[in-house]
Amino acid sequence: ESLQNDMVASDAKNSDLSDKLHSVQLEFQRISQLLDEEITNHQHTKDSFNASLEQHAQTAETLRTTEDELSESKEQMSRTLALLSSAEARVEELAGNAAASAASADALQQR
Repeated sequence: ESLQNDMVASDAKNSDLSDKLHSVQLEFQRISQLLDEEITNHQHTKDSFNASLEQHAQTAETLRTTEDELSESKEQMSRTLALLSSAEARVEELAGNAAASAASADALQQR
């Protein structure tokens, strides 16, 4: 009978240990699933961050290109302004010449 009591106690202890092992396994699965979700979330965050970095790099390149184009445009405008100033001076010179010619013509007609 003592042996039978020992076996019953041993079976109860084994059953309790089996239940605890099952609980530990379930907790391990739960933690493992949470870790998998965190890894997935981290990967999404990393992918979003990388996409954002790529977009910023493209924006920076666009800004550099725009800056270069604006610089070229400014140089072209400076050259155009210089040509206009030169043309204005030439027009004033021609107007002066025309006025002098008109004065000479008037002087010749009066003789």
